[in-house]
Amino acid sequence: MSNYTIQLFFLLVVLNRIIFIYKIIGYYLIIQQKKTKELEQRTQLRDRDIDKEEIKRSYINLFSAESWI
Repeated sequence: MSNYTIQLFFLLVVLNRIIFIYKIIGYYLIIQQKKTKELEQRTQLRDRDIDKEEIKRSYINLFSAESWI
């Protein structure tokens, strides 16, 4: 009976370690996903700012062309 208890204890220790490793991997993947989302949001904001600048430049070019006519 003692041998069975020791084996059961080691099984629980091993399962605990496996669960711990899976938690660490899960946290790592969540952090990577957040970083990817933040990068995508920054890219979208930058692209939106670039689009706004292009619109401003096109209006400036349009008005400057009208003033020459």
